Amino acid sequence: MRKVICVIAVLGLTVACAAPAQAASRDINSTIKLVHVADSGSPPISGSAEYAGTFKGALGSGAVVGGLTYAVPNFQGTFRVYLNKGSFKGTMDGSGAPAGDGTIDVSGTGEITKGNGKYKGAHGEFTMSGNQAAGVSTLAITGSVDYGPKRR
Repeated sequence: MRKVICVIAVLGLTVACAAPAQAASRDINSTIKLVHVADSGSPPISGSAEYAGTFKGALGSGAVVGGLTYAVPNFQGTFRVYLNKGSFKGTMDGSGAPAGDGTIDVSGTGEITKGNGKYKGAHGEFTMSGNQAAGVSTLAITGSVDYGPKRR
């Protein structure tokens, strides 16, 4: 009977150890506030813009910078988020439309493609929605990112 229990235990450990390792998945769920710091052309109608702002949410607080290109009603661009123990970067695209109150409603999707420091190997996807009013864009970000120690 002991031999059967030992064999079952060893087989169980073998299966557990053979499972593929996965990075830990975490919610992004954050708020980003952005302002344009340099424009070329006529953003948000056409042209491009560089932006900077704040990132606050489930992963911590920090700064975000990036660039966008516009072709009404669409935009696409890149970003990098700097947090206390590292950074991650990626791409995004979306569209904007005038709202009745003089603001611009914005929505889109994005992909996290790379990270360093604590976020080494980061990859994930997110959706965003928000508005632009008086030159400040406020976006709610929802999604997840995988990074960090591998879990079995």
